[in-house]
Amino acid sequence: MDSELRPFTNADCESLALYANNYKVSKNLTDAFPHPYTIENAAAFIAMATAEQPIHIFAIAVDGV
Repeated sequence: MDSELRPFTNADCESLALYANNYKVSKNLTDAFPHPYTIENAAAFIAMATAEQPIHIFAIAVDGV
């Protein structure tokens, strides 16, 4: 298994929505974390995460995903 820490890209929307759309994840976070977690939620998060410079919110990619 190969992993890396890297900035989010728009190509991560589908994967982020897939993994974040998990009730077991959302129930342990604040009410600001939506469930169900949609592609639109992922796109908004990625836009926010990549807007500031320097970038300080990163994706964990495992085997390129």
